[in-house]
Amino acid sequence: AWPAKIKGDRHCEQKQFQGKWLNHGSYVQKHVNGKKALEGQFVEGKKNGLWVEYDDKGNKVRERRYENGVELSAKE
Repeated sequence: AWPAKIKGDRHCEQKQFQGKWLNHGSYVQKHVNGKKALEGQFVEGKKNGLWVEYDDKGNKVRERRYENGVELSAKE
């Protein structure tokens, strides 16, 4: 599964769309130590654009690119 299970904080703005609350906008997840774990963008509940995962030391681990929730490419 991607991303790996990360324990820590998550944050994403949400908007109401057709009666449902969906993630929309910047998404950031942090490791327990406060370093960034995952970042990307949602558009009406679907991953869009570049998503980057980091290890607990802040090093980039992998990148994935999405369009309308569909993964287009991955880079380890």
